[in-house]
Amino acid sequence: MSLHSIRPFTRKDVSAVSALSPRCSHSNTYKSTRALYPLATAPLRPTFRTTVAEVSRPSHSYAGESNMKPVFGADHFDKVAEVYDSRSKMMSFAPALIALAPPITNTSIVLDNACGPGVITDGIKTQSIPPARLCAVDVSPGMIETLRQKALPGVEAEVMDAQKLSFRDDTFTHSFTNMGIFLFPNPEKGAAEIYRTLKPGGIAVVTSIKQVGWPRIFQAAQRTVRPEAPLFNGMLAEEWATKEKLDAVLQAGGFLSIDVSITTVESSMQGAQQKPFVDSIAAEATAVITEGWSQEEKQQFDSALQEQIQVSMTDNEVFEIVVWAAAAKK
Repeated sequence: MSLHSIRPFTRKDVSAVSALSPRCSHSNTYKSTRALYPLATAPLRPTFRTTVAEVSRPSHSYAGESNMKPVFGADHFDKVAEVYDSRSKMMSFAPALIALAPPITNTSIVLDNACGPGVITDGIKTQSIPPARLCAVDVSPGMIETLRQKALPGVEAEVMDAQKLSFRDDTFTHSFTNMGIFLFPNPEKGAAEIYRTLKPGGIAVVTSIKQVGWPRIFQAAQRTVRPEAPLFNGMLAEEWATKEKLDAVLQAGGFLSIDVSITTVESSMQGAQQKPFVDSIAAEATAVITEGWSQEEKQQFDSALQEQIQVSMTDNEVFEIVVWAAAAKK
């Protein structure tokens, strides 16, 4: 059975929805969020920034700049859960992403999928009206343990593979998958699980990275040793830098194209705030970058990397991050 067969529909269904949500030509969105979700009170293009400093260096985009493979898996996230929690609090997208969906009420049933340390969960818990049920799941035991240590009331935190959710069909009114789907071994299967577990009329908010600044630190060190080598691109395959990739994955999971609206959300951090995160990934990233290098080259890279980290802290360089944020209706 194909993934698209999860949701049978008729020509009448398509015509009815098309009348409500014509394709929008704006460069940063596919369709109007308000047309799809008339109950939503958020603006179409929420932009959330933690700083207003000007980015002085060219921003790094994944698309077309590197052929390196994604480097981080579940074991990595187990080891750095606390660092990610601290970093996420400083540059959380949660308010903007939650605002993409209709308001959460006391009858809502919400999933924070691939939740990490609970960034979305934290954001939901700060709202005045708690949902009827709030589930947070992640394949990383370390991330779930970090979330459980917060002892947030009313949160069901479980270790669970997002590609094989144990929830019944048509469970959730709201489903959030923030900064996770591009790490799934099978993103289309993950999208199908998001679709399956949503109630009809439910909203899924799913994000992918469009542009990010922190790889510049590694790239600068890389250029001092092997300037001709493919640039390190962090944890994301190049194709995920396009909104078309996110849209295609969601459609493969069962969502109709006319029911998916994609926009951008932005945030940033300064150099000193970024250092714990860079330190936490340095060993694994260095291993990928310097694979096949001589011992002398590896030592040169290590020295250059430490110098670049120090420069970014001294200059208090701003590291931006821009995400594609899809709001998809079942």
